[in-house]
Amino acid sequence: MKKYSTSFFGAVTWKFSNAFSNPLNNKLKIMLRHCFKLSNTTHSSLILCLAKCLPVDATIYIRFLNFFFNMVNSKNKLIKFFGNLGQVSSLTVTGNNFSHICSVFKSACPSASYVKIIRRRIIRLYQHDAPVIAQAAVLLELVDCIGGDGAIPGFTYEELEIMCEYVSCD
Repeated sequence: MKKYSTSFFGAVTWKFSNAFSNPLNNKLKIMLRHCFKLSNTTHSSLILCLAKCLPVDATIYIRFLNFFFNMVNSKNKLIKFFGNLGQVSSLTVTGNNFSHICSVFKSACPSASYVKIIRRRIIRLYQHDAPVIAQAAVLLELVDCIGGDGAIPGFTYEELEIMCEYVSCD
């Protein structure tokens, strides 16, 4: 489900802006809450940690960087020309997206050699803290028990639901 919902084929050709991904991130979180049968009040960071996925914008940024890196390093001279044009001109969609990513992740990005550095910054920015990972692990175990895939001796179904609500909300 996650792969299908987050493939975003062709998203590298969208024009990025500061608000392009907010509706997509919200829909992804709603879908994941529904798949895990969690309350609407479940914290977003827990949902993404449970699903082991990055926010939509981070996924699209990484895919764009891979696309851009392949353009700039292409053996086809025409494709390479348009990739290089994207580095120096923000009037093209490619150039706009490249400069947008550079500004969001505070990178000068003078060339495609910085693509790997930016990719690492994106992943590092969205890494989950140890307490969130631990909380997500507890929540996943509770969800499995409520769904009938596991059991915690000594607790009723209702008590597990209450604990699930307590763990999932701030």
